[in-house]
Amino acid sequence: MADVIPRHMLANAPPSKSQTTRLLCASAFRLGLSYCQEVLGYLEKESHGVSPELGVDMGLVANVCQFVEVREKRFQLYLFFASVGGFFVFLVSQEVGITLFAIATSWLYFRKSYAERSTLIAGFRKENFPEFDAEKVFDAELQPAAISALPHDAQNLIVYTGFNPFVGAGTNLGGWSFTVDVSKPSEQLGSSAVPLSFQVEELYQAISDKMASADLQGLVMKDFYFVNGCEIRDDKEILPSIFGRPIQQLDPKRELQYMRGSDSRIRHYKWIRIHDWGQELVMSYFLRCSIHGCNMFVEINRFLLTPLSDQYRKIDALPHLASRRIVGMVLLSLLSGPIYGILTPVVLLGRLQEGLEELFGTKERKRRRDIKENLQFDYGAGQGLRQAFSSDRFAHYFQKADGDFYTKVLERVILSSIITFLDEHHIDTSDLRERQTMILNSGIIVQGGDVKAESLAVGVGAQAFKAPSPPRPISQGAAA
Repeated sequence: MADVIPRHMLANAPPSKSQTTRLLCASAFRLGLSYCQEVLGYLEKESHGVSPELGVDMGLVANVCQFVEVREKRFQLYLFFASVGGFFVFLVSQEVGITLFAIATSWLYFRKSYAERSTLIAGFRKENFPEFDAEKVFDAELQPAAISALPHDAQNLIVYTGFNPFVGAGTNLGGWSFTVDVSKPSEQLGSSAVPLSFQVEELYQAISDKMASADLQGLVMKDFYFVNGCEIRDDKEILPSIFGRPIQQLDPKRELQYMRGSDSRIRHYKWIRIHDWGQELVMSYFLRCSIHGCNMFVEINRFLLTPLSDQYRKIDALPHLASRRIVGMVLLSLLSGPIYGILTPVVLLGRLQEGLEELFGTKERKRRRDIKENLQFDYGAGQGLRQAFSSDRFAHYFQKADGDFYTKVLERVILSSIITFLDEHHIDTSDLRERQTMILNSGIIVQGGDVKAESLAVGVGAQAFKAPSPPRPISQGAAA
């Protein structure tokens, strides 16, 4: 089935210009090398599937991180040369050698810090970002493994790890389900009515048409297929090489098979989502309809992707450089520069060791050995970077209000579309209409004044609980 992306989506910023992209790019300079290595390290791991990165241009974020990493290596190399030069001068004149070493390392540190606080980060400020061409300025060369980990627009297959298949969608808000007897004739037409048969793709199309006409800004509907990462080793179409990365797009010939069927391994869901607040807030609905004999099963799972955590929003609190702040940076450079210069040889030794391991393929051989020896190796993608960096709360009360609005509208449209479709096929919907009232009245109950996503209760009689904080995606297990 064709993806439905209404023209209203154009009113929202594209991923490359979203607030999330802006903040994560700026974090490369504000949080430094450890953050960049976290992003690039996750992307360069070839043994896991690709997780959707909603509302963010992760390719641009990765380019900025790669730029910062290369720049940091160059800075360390310059410090090393300054240290070596100072050492040789020290052998001739101790005072001159120490002075030259202090001046050179302080200048290098100040120059680097000043650029990160002014020119390099200026384009990511709110007022400059709409017109800033970040892709041109930070045109770094990514590793092929990192490029293959970037989700593309045509992605419709998610290879997941663990229990939850809906990776990257955010916090689980629960859901609901019901069954309908599609052989029971409509009561309004009497016992003489004969229910009309249909295929699930016809119902999905009716829901998509109704949703597209609802005039919801930021609406995206796509068909996705989900499979566990432990169950694809022998599927050459999904995993061409056991040492490589699973594909992102399922073969069209197999799509209809899984849409109509109820395969125990691969399941189809219609992913309906709303992107709002510059794509910082994403409300997701995963809809599945399946027919077993005379019974149709309808399932909905709700997820909410909240804005980024405060540590990734530091650029918006960063004041412009004034004269007194520049003086402070100079004084800090006089202290930090020489310290960094002294420690640089140790850092370079660590980098030399990493380079030798890469040259001789030590890590790669270990990765391949682990895959070869473990027949249940998990190729699944975890929560991804966008979800791992998200907060546990809304940034504004109005975001919560908008989330409640979208929830009620989406559920009303989905349920009314199903009822209308079944009525047109002469199928009894009396029970479903009663359930519709109950579902729409249950809503989402937010516990506490902080409006935390970790304290969300869903449905009548539901209780809120605090889930553990999501792990950081430093390794495959953490990203999973």
